[in-house]
Amino acid sequence: MSRLHVYHSLALGVALKVAAATAVVGALLFGAIYQGLAHQGRSALLGAIDTDIAGLVDIYAGQGREGLILRLKERLDVAPAISETPYYRLTDSQQEVLVANLPALPAINPATSPTFSMRLSDPPVAVQLRATRLRDGLILAVGRSEQRLEASLTQLQLMFGGALLVMVSAAFVIGGLASLSLRRRISAMNTLFENLIGPSPVAVNGSFNGDEVSYLETNIRDAATRIERLLSAQRDISDHVAHEMRTPLMLLENRLRLAMEKVVSPDVLASLQAASDQTHSLLQLLDALLDIASAEAQRGDLKGLGDISLSEVSRSICELYAASAEEAGLKLICEIEDDVTMRADAMQISRLLVNLLDNAFKYGASGEFIRLKVSSGPAIEIEDDGPGVAKADRIRIFERYGRGGADHSRRGHGLGLALTRAIAARYGLDVRLEDGASGGARFIVSPEVTNPNAAGKTS
Repeated sequence: MSRLHVYHSLALGVALKVAAATAVVGALLFGAIYQGLAHQGRSALLGAIDTDIAGLVDIYAGQGREGLILRLKERLDVAPAISETPYYRLTDSQQEVLVANLPALPAINPATSPTFSMRLSDPPVAVQLRATRLRDGLILAVGRSEQRLEASLTQLQLMFGGALLVMVSAAFVIGGLASLSLRRRISAMNTLFENLIGPSPVAVNGSFNGDEVSYLETNIRDAATRIERLLSAQRDISDHVAHEMRTPLMLLENRLRLAMEKVVSPDVLASLQAASDQTHSLLQLLDALLDIASAEAQRGDLKGLGDISLSEVSRSICELYAASAEEAGLKLICEIEDDVTMRADAMQISRLLVNLLDNAFKYGASGEFIRLKVSSGPAIEIEDDGPGVAKADRIRIFERYGRGGADHSRRGHGLGLALTRAIAARYGLDVRLEDGASGGARFIVSPEVTNPNAAGKTS
């Protein structure tokens, strides 16, 4: 992970994004507040102007033109601070200035009492104005300085700017700290991958420009490629070993049979028969081990498979075992729901059913029945009313070479249930063992385990 540049760090990326989002949201919020306060301040100025105009109109109505001129001059002589200076301009019908501390106004229609603003040069200040027409053609313009409002808004901008800077800085720090935990966990995963499969080539040659998540994605992709190659190599080796071992064993078995046809001595014939049986047993053991390895290597791999009718496959197996059940004095009960399908290889599912039924016939022979039940899910149940399986043995029987109890005199290699588990796992199915309703054993194959703590659960 030291190969990743600090500028590509997940923590830095998250922190910058959080800070940027905070900056945008804060700027929008502060902008809205600023505009609202600016509008409110200008509205207050216009309210003061309107109040002043209303008072001057009353003075004009009561004291006439001379009284209005006198009052305006009195107000201008007070000389308050620039930020509070009132501005007036009174002209007659001939545009002669009667009283004024304002320059000429822009072209307006005073009959509509327009509101406008203008910036003075001496002193340099913005003024908010309203003009109105009085009787006898007099035009009165009243204004107020925006200097105090502008000073307040400037101070507000500085406060907002400082607050926004603090917020963005805090968001950057908090975002960085919050992402450190995630970064550490992802870095630990990347380190694990590097220890298992070595560093990614793009990180070694310096061409990697992503963050820890991108590097993890690269590592996972490299690991998947490595695993796929290993599985492919395993399958190739298995096929090669199978070919190299099966062929000589089959030749040996055939030669033993040919020798048995030519031998007359009973003792020699017995020895050759025993050797032939052992050779055949080795072939069966090899086939079973290769089948288990193949099923485990294909776990979760459903590529190239289509839907099969589990109902039809199960019925075919039932018909195949019907005669065997009759010979063994057992009743074979087949409860198969129609139209049960699953995405699988029909031969492997047949092998799963055969292994479970063989196990039931072998260990449930002392009972009276064997039941095969198939239902949607898919779910498969095979139950017998034999002696059952001790709880202490319900884990071991699913292991390779595992057998229940202390009786190891029965024929077989103890690989049937291990193969059943491997086949089920390929299709995301779980195999577990429960007590049967009549005291025997019930093997259940289903996608989900209803009781995760049940003895004999496998995964």
